[in-house]
Amino acid sequence: MTKPNQCVIGFTIPLDEKSFNKQTRNPDIEYVNINFLKRWWQYHQYIVHDYDTDIRDNLKRLKVNICYNMTFNEYKHLFFSNNYKAIILFAHSRIKSSVYGIEFYDGFVNNSEIVDMLPYDYSGVIDLSACNSQTLAEDLKAKNPKYLIGSRFIDIIPTAWMTYYLLLFNYLDENEADYSEAYEKVSRFLITGKTDVLEKEKK
Repeated sequence: MTKPNQCVIGFTIPLDEKSFNKQTRNPDIEYVNINFLKRWWQYHQYIVHDYDTDIRDNLKRLKVNICYNMTFNEYKHLFFSNNYKAIILFAHSRIKSSVYGIEFYDGFVNNSEIVDMLPYDYSGVIDLSACNSQTLAEDLKAKNPKYLIGSRFIDIIPTAWMTYYLLLFNYLDENEADYSEAYEKVSRFLITGKTDVLEKEKK
């Protein structure tokens, strides 16, 4: 059984203006500098407004652990502390010099560094909420086939996936379920639109 307070979501993308402006001064950052051309107003409209309006307070209400402006070192630390049952990486993935990797708040880290960092015996869920993260998922599975991994095979819309996680955490809060079950049920609900897939005996 997993509860929201046993999960952590790490946002590597900025969710406030000060953090956004700091990233625009880092030449190793693609997401805000290229995708949004350093335009805070556009970024705020596309991502931050909905997070502030609909997501932030609800995650706090559910007692979800949140790491803002997550660096690679902070991500690493999550696997060696607090015994989280699910660690969610909410990030931008990209290719740099023909190498796949993840853009953390402080810069690009290639997949091999991430794989090498992960403890072999980590038994929780490694949730990769990043565009086209299947390459990293495959690399992790090659290291340890027993890893429990969630990954995205398509480009993701940040606000849509923030809403997805809010549904997932609400499901965990209201039911006696593990993270993998909630992940599957909420995904099926979003695909089919059928509310009966979310039915489960309440706590």
